[in-house]
Amino acid sequence: MKTIELATDSELNRQIRSVRREPIILTRNGKPVAAIVDLPNTDAATAALGSDPTFKAIIERSRKQVKKKETISLGSAKRYLQKKNTAHAG
Repeated sequence: MKTIELATDSELNRQIRSVRREPIILTRNGKPVAAIVDLPNTDAATAALGSDPTFKAIIERSRKQVKKKETISLGSAKRYLQKKNTAHAG
């Protein structure tokens, strides 16, 4: 992820203030190439994760597992890990 610091008095900074109301679409030769959107309550790490292909793949795989009911409860996971830790400790 690349971060660009905006000069406070720049025209771009003035335009970006409007992003709270609506996204800004950047175009090249009339075709959309990027969007500037408001990221309220978001830090740089969270924003970077949202565009990471590996993270997106993990989320998509997890959603499919939930849909197919291929998940276990938190309680079952804790019991499994507790048994596993006990077996390795002894």
